[in-house]
Amino acid sequence: MITPPEGLTFFSNIDFQKILDKQKEVLSKIKLKSIEDKANEIQEKNKAILEIQQVLLDFQTSIRSFFEEVDFYKAEVSNEGALNVRVRNNAQKGTYYLEVKETAHTQQILSNDKVKLTDVVVSAGKTFKVTLALDAKGGSYLNTKTISITASNDMTLDELIEAINQKALDEGVPVIASKVKVEEDKYSLMLATTKTGAKYKFVKIENTDSAGHFGGFEDSNVDGADNNGKYTTVQNSTDAVIKLGSVEIKNSSNEFKEIFPGVDITVKEKTTSSVKITIDDNKEGVREKIKKLVETYNNVIDSLNKYDYYDEVTGDTGPLFGEPVISTIRANLLDIIGSNAVVEENSNLEGFKNIFQVGVYLGTDGKLHIRDYELNYILSTEFDKVKTLFRTNDRWISAKGVDESDLGTESVLDAGGKFSVMIGALKLTIVASTDYTLPELVRAINEEAEKRAIPIKASVVRVKEGGDYVYKLLLEGTKSGEDYRIKWVESDSAVLYDILDGDATGSYDEDDGSLKMVPGYKDLDSAVEVMVKRIDSLLNGRNGIINLIQDRYQAQLDILKTQHERAQKEIDREIERMKEEFLRLEKIKAEMLSIQNTLKSYFKVGEKND
Repeated sequence: MITPPEGLTFFSNIDFQKILDKQKEVLSKIKLKSIEDKANEIQEKNKAILEIQQVLLDFQTSIRSFFEEVDFYKAEVSNEGALNVRVRNNAQKGTYYLEVKETAHTQQILSNDKVKLTDVVVSAGKTFKVTLALDAKGGSYLNTKTISITASNDMTLDELIEAINQKALDEGVPVIASKVKVEEDKYSLMLATTKTGAKYKFVKIENTDSAGHFGGFEDSNVDGADNNGKYTTVQNSTDAVIKLGSVEIKNSSNEFKEIFPGVDITVKEKTTSSVKITIDDNKEGVREKIKKLVETYNNVIDSLNKYDYYDEVTGDTGPLFGEPVISTIRANLLDIIGSNAVVEENSNLEGFKNIFQVGVYLGTDGKLHIRDYELNYILSTEFDKVKTLFRTNDRWISAKGVDESDLGTESVLDAGGKFSVMIGALKLTIVASTDYTLPELVRAINEEAEKRAIPIKASVVRVKEGGDYVYKLLLEGTKSGEDYRIKWVESDSAVLYDILDGDATGSYDEDDGSLKMVPGYKDLDSAVEVMVKRIDSLLNGRNGIINLIQDRYQAQLDILKTQHERAQKEIDREIERMKEEFLRLEKIKAEMLSIQNTLKSYFKVGEKND
């Protein structure tokens, strides 16, 4: 009997794929894990930097709000139902009285015609016209505009209304049409101006259709009434009228800008007595701004401490521990918060130059704190000095003024006369179309400044001289800094004269004109403006610290990505080599199995022969 030898089942229990998977896992741990761990570490650092960037942006917003949004003054109104008051930072403290004689309205007229919604109101080929005065004055229409609708098909009331409104929108005519139900299944056409003011009035309404629906309106007297009786006046267009003492001031809208220095008024209803407006320091508002600045600064410090720490007990460290950028940010923050106002040599700036002068101090914890008693005392006794921390625009006031009784009648700039002011590199010029009173000159300056985006505001200042009040012109730049200083003013006015020096340096020469600086701030940047610029340099631009560190992290990640790709390729090559080797072994295995099977068959033959 022939017996097969032991162990002749070659490679029968070998799983080559399992060996390959295990080898790949081992190689990945050796060659890839360290790279991936390093990339994760950098990504954690970058995540921390992004959070720090966000709290820095919040800090930046807080600083900007000091300059752009802080309200130095507040208004108290004795009759809030009659008017709203907005106070600007060029306001003057004091008490003002005015009476609302009239509010501004749109004109609304309702046709006496009544139609069903299915009725044809303009037949195909016929024309419907609405003519509106844009400047009704002195019993005549100085400027008109016509909406003309020619029907391509028969038009119902709804279709006419839609056509009028679309044409008005396309051509910029301040008119809107609507329908009013006046009886069961009967409607009338309502036409209204979309702008308030007595200068907007309907002149004529025509319909060439023989049926004549909604036509026939004509107002030849400029009184808002239909001479032909085809329309009923629901509401006449009126100007808003306020009364200051014995002077009445009209405006086509309900908003009166800078009627008092730095005060905008929106009238809401007529009054039978004077409304008292008290302008006072907004101490609470400024206190809250300072607290907000301290809070957002401390949020930055908390964020830095969250990621930059070392625990002596456990040995744990934050992801940004040891990063030089953190020390740089901390140093920059201290520099920013301690910024001083940048002033000219011999500047007459009388005020606080940095935030540490108003009760704010740096604690041992690296955070800002407030001595409330000190801040409250300073706000109560030296509020004007606190204001210079935030905004110190040029303010100019005319040395001469207009008597209170003549404010609404005396011309300060005759028809054809010029008034020019140079602020920074921008020049604003007013040419009087008629004789301008002081309020009219102020309105003209502000309208031109708004239209051309020139950073200057004009207002009327009420000043007591001797025992009487006079009204003067106040000019103020609306932006601060060297690029927005009032350089010179020129005027043909007999009241204002030529104003300021010929060298255009911004310095005042008392012998050279009739405007003077009040109170004479000529600093270049307030403390807050310096903060704004420094936080900008910290955050913004390719040279900003945050951008630089993010660029560095990204460069490191790019290098690690390249290393990872190279290591992966090496692993893939090694696995491929092993696959080839195993394929060779598989061939050997197949050959051995074939031999084994042959030998087995021989042994079986031998057994039979035995």
